[in-house]
This record gives sequence, structure tokens and C-alpha cells, in this order.
Amino acid sequence: LIPDNADMQNNLGTALADEGRTAEALKYFQKALELKPDSAKTHYNLASLFVARGQLDEAIKHYQRALELMPDFTRARYQFGLVLQSRGKFAASVAQFEKILELDPKHIATHNNLAWLLATCPDNSVRDGKRAVEVAQQAVQLSGGKSPEILDTLAAAYAEAGRFPEAVETAKRALNLNAT
Repeated sequence: LIPDNADMQNNLGTALADEGRTAEALKYFQKALELKPDSAKTHYNLASLFVARGQLDEAIKHYQRALELMPDFTRARYQFGLVLQSRGKFAASVAQFEKILELDPKHIATHNNLAWLLATCPDNSVRDGKRAVEVAQQAVQLSGGKSPEILDTLAAAYAEAGRFPEAVETAKRALNLNAT
């Protein structure tokens, strides 16, 4: 009924993507961008669609554009960081996660993912046990210490920092929480 409304095109694309109808969703996102090329949300939605389709290079382009348009878009920055990490661009991923924590110091998932990356990254130049411990401890504090996944990250960070007794104790705490 209103073919020239970019927001409606974007919303319809989102609904179709949520149903797994990615080919149809792609058409509506592209139409939304034709109508409103500077829509950070549409670029984000299109990037997410490309991730779902395994087209990560295309996703990266749209995450970058979304962040050019809206630098404080933490959800886009977080997903962009995950995609960069999956592509082996570890330093760039760390930079995205660090920027999120500047924007939102209480973003628990970012604390956890950043700490895990700093503790376990296959690239030695990215690993930083001391910083991993700091970030993981913040995640534990923010989460109330009840998340086995976050405690597991803290254990990995302790191990990377050479703090093995603390790593073992923290891993046991994580296991005990998983058992309950």
C-alpha cells in the first residue's frame, strides 16, 4: 500500500528474515536502501541476513556502513566483532569489543567474549592474560557470579595469566553451577 516507505520495506524484510525467507527479505532490504540509503538499521538488518546466509564479506560491508552512520550502535558493533572474530581478524574484533565497553561498560556479553578472545586467541599478539582476567572479573561481577559460561571464561583467563590454582578453582565453580 505504501511502496515508497523505507521503514515499512525494512520492517517487512525483517519479518521475512525472521521466518527464514531470506531471498524475499533481501529484496525488501535492498528496496529500503534504495529509498533511504543512510539507514543504519537497514544496513544492520541486511548484514544480519548475510550472516545467516553465510555471506560474511557482504555482512562486513553492511556492518561497517551501519557503524559509519551510527557509531554508537552497540548491537551492530557486537555482531560485527563476532563476524570479524570468525574471519580470523582477531585484533579488529578486539577493537570492536573494546569500543562497545567504552559505550556501554555493563554489556556483559561483550565482557565475556572479549575476555575469552584475550585468553584463548590463536594469535599470540592478541592474547593478553592480564587484561583477560580484568575483563572476565568484570563480567562475573556484572552477572552476579552465577553464570557457568562466564566463570569458564574467567578460568581460561586465569590460566592464560599463569594463575593456575585460581583457574582450577574457578573451573570447579563453573562445573558445580552446571551440575545444579
